[in-house]
Amino acid sequence: MHTEDLGAAWRISADTTVRQSNYGVKPYSLLMGSIRVADEVSVAFTAVRAKDD
Repeated sequence: MHTEDLGAAWRISADTTVRQSNYGVKPYSLLMGSIRVADEVSVAFTAVRAKDD
């Protein structure tokens, strides 16, 4: 998690990697497994919030 002071607001961001299989999701595959999605997926977000006066 990272926070940044923008003066009149705060920027908050975070990123992580999760395994789909940890949540009971089977990674997608097609053509008998020749095309597939990795089990690990990167998740990231950024939010900006105005400071209270």
